[in-house]
Formats: sequence, structure tokens, C-alpha cells
Amino acid sequence: MNNVKKASFNYMLKSKGNIITILTMLVLYILVCVGIYAGVFKTKSEQEMALIMYILILGITLLIANSLVLDLTVKDKLSNRIEFFLAANIKIKDLILAYSEQMLKMASFVPFMVFMTFYYFIDFEYSFMQIVILYMTTVALSYSEVLFLNTYTFYAQKNKLFKNVIIFGTFLIIYLSGMFSKELIALVEQFGLDIIYVIIGFNLILSSVLYLVSRKKIKDLNNELLIKQRGQWE
Repeated sequence: MNNVKKASFNYMLKSKGNIITILTMLVLYILVCVGIYAGVFKTKSEQEMALIMYILILGITLLIANSLVLDLTVKDKLSNRIEFFLAANIKIKDLILAYSEQMLKMASFVPFMVFMTFYYFIDFEYSFMQIVILYMTTVALSYSEVLFLNTYTFYAQKNKLFKNVIIFGTFLIIYLSGMFSKELIALVEQFGLDIIYVIIGFNLILSSVLYLVSRKKIKDLNNELLIKQRGQWE
């Protein structure tokens, strides 16, 4: 499977659509850096900054990963490449796992820069270990979501609708989380909790659910189902 991993990574790296998406996220990262330098976030509390960092890391990872899923996995499904892989005796399970791993690798570069920027330039009172655990569980959630999207691609019938739901759904979650960050913090504080522990718990629970569902769905995939669920771009 190493050849498949290398080939898929090189394919994603050469795609103009993926490059544009990554460059767009880099521009967003630069704007965030400018905002931090200009003191735009100085009125934000420590918990709000932790939430903003989390939203940016998860949001940017998913936006890039979504682009990669649409450019590689969906195209594989709609073209004859899947039949080629099956004819080469490559198991669909191994293909999905390889794609998910490479997509997460490519999608994690900009979010890691966001994490390092916030860690070094925001005066968090949280310990180093708390911040690292928040980041690592967010990476785990990102992987589970990428794995779920790659798996569900082979079940979707209307792939254009699938694309729109993914992209606009991600943007909506990022926007609402940013707009109502104070309200989210206030809600958490009513229960005497700290947002960082809520985020870590949320990451662990949701990532476990998505991972288990994905593995179950992958197990149910077979050659007959793959051909039947070929889908169309509409």
C-alpha cells in the first residue's frame, strides 16, 4: 500500500483545486496572525482564545480535507479507477485507510501552524500538556471525520449534493461557533466547567463514534455494492 499512499499524495499535491484551497487557508492564517499582532483578540478571555484556536484548527483541517475527498475519492468513484484498483486486488478498506491518512497529512500543515502561533503568542494559563492534549484530540477527530467522509462517499448517490453539504456545513459550523463563542463559554461556565475540558471530551466522544461507524461501513462494502452505488454528479 506504500505505492498507493505515495501516488495519492502526489496526485493531491499536483491538483490545482487543492493548491488553491491550501493557499486560501494560508491567507486566512496570515490574517489571523495579523489580527493577533494588531491586538484584535486582546479583549478575548483565555477560554475564548482556546475556543477560537480550536475552531480554526478543526475548521481549516476539514475544509482542506473536504477538498481532497472531493478531488480524489469522489473522482475515483465516478470514474473507472475504482474498478482498476479492484482488478489489481487492492482492498477497498486499505484504499480508504490509505487515502484518509494521506489527506490528514496534507490537511494538517496549516492547522499545525495555527496551533504553534497561538501557543507562542497567546499567554495561556493552561499547562503545556493541556494545550497539547487539546491539539492531539482535535487531530484524532479530524482523522475520524476524514475517514467517515471517505467511507460515506462510496454510499452517496448524489455526489454534487454531498459536496455542497460538506462545504457549506463546515463553513456554517465555523461561522456559528465564532459568532456565538461568548454564549458557548457562558453556557459551559454555568455548569462549572472549563471550555478546554469540554472540547477534549467532545473530541474523544465524537471521534470514537465516527471511527466505529466508519469501520462498520467499510466492513459492509463489497465489490457488488461499489458498482451498484456508483453514483452521479448531480
